[in-house]
Amino acid sequence: MRQLALALLTVVATGCQDDVTTPFPEGLEPLDDDALAGAIEAPVEEDLVTTAVDDDGFVRVYGKGYLFAPLAEVWAAVVEVPEALIARCNTNAQTIVQVPDEMFTVSFDVSYRVDNILTVEWTDRWRGEYVGDSRVMLKHQKIMGSDFIDVSRGTIQLLETDDEAITEIQFVEHLQAISGGIDQVVKGAVDTYAGIRAVVYGEPIPSCFQ
Repeated sequence: MRQLALALLTVVATGCQDDVTTPFPEGLEPLDDDALAGAIEAPVEEDLVTTAVDDDGFVRVYGKGYLFAPLAEVWAAVVEVPEALIARCNTNAQTIVQVPDEMFTVSFDVSYRVDNILTVEWTDRWRGEYVGDSRVMLKHQKIMGSDFIDVSRGTIQLLETDDEAITEIQFVEHLQAISGGIDQVVKGAVDTYAGIRAVVYGEPIPSCFQ
């Protein structure tokens, strides 16, 4: 009788199992083309593979790569050193201001300045948190500043893989601005990947001249 009860419990448990989609917290929803980063074919190496498109001045850059560290360690590193996330090499000055928010572990604004004939200034807002148990979403977007920049936004996703010691990382960047093209945005993503990798290993963020 006990064996029958266990068998019935197994059948019921199996029959009631459904696929469940974990919703993203408000403010961390994926961009409409985030899936394109995950579709990139990238070898399991510590490198970032990128692809990009310029749609009449609207630049979209996608990147996918890996870090040889568990998700929790990668997440802890970027929480501790947010400087690894920001656009440090394509700007002349950056000022980070923490903006505490009980919804998000990562919550800061970064003010940028670019000196190129004219001075251009704007502020990006960053938010980041775990989504479910095996994914982190980090998202940034211009919230104020020069109208020379119509759109500046992006996401970085950190995902567990089948190997707990390896984390997948995905980038999406959108830029529509008077100045700034594919090469600049790709370089920004590559620099950010290098910065994250460095802080994961407890190393200094690489110089922009490397």
